Amino acid sequence: MKTYSLLGLVATLLLACNVYAADGDSFTCTIGSIYRSGAGMSVDAKGETLDFSVNGENLAIQNTSGGKTQTYNLNVQTHNNFAVLAKNEGMIFSYRFGSGAFEWSTGIGQSGFSKDAGHTGQQMRFAGTCTAK
Repeated sequence: MKTYSLLGLVATLLLACNVYAADGDSFTCTIGSIYRSGAGMSVDAKGETLDFSVNGENLAIQNTSGGKTQTYNLNVQTHNNFAVLAKNEGMIFSYRFGSGAFEWSTGIGQSGFSKDAGHTGQQMRFAGTCTAK
């Protein structure tokens, strides 16, 4: 019986120490792969990075590679102990806290996808891992 009590206590402590990103937290991400969906080809991702932060209902992505200072704002759809999912008219971003893995797809919706023609060459998928700043 003592073993079960100890296991219950350990499980409770682990659950209490989850990796939930509170508002205002920011992350630095290393891009492991970039794929151009419309062209059907990969792009060299060596040295590419991005930052993102969650503030209330806004998730801001800043592309910090090669002196770029592009910032994109997305609306948070889901934000819980396991993941954050945000999107806007032309992008969708997801991050999983446990693994640190992210995926960012651009060029969807009105930003270049046609129901009749399919991919128009503007769609990109970025994937990699993030760490808290």
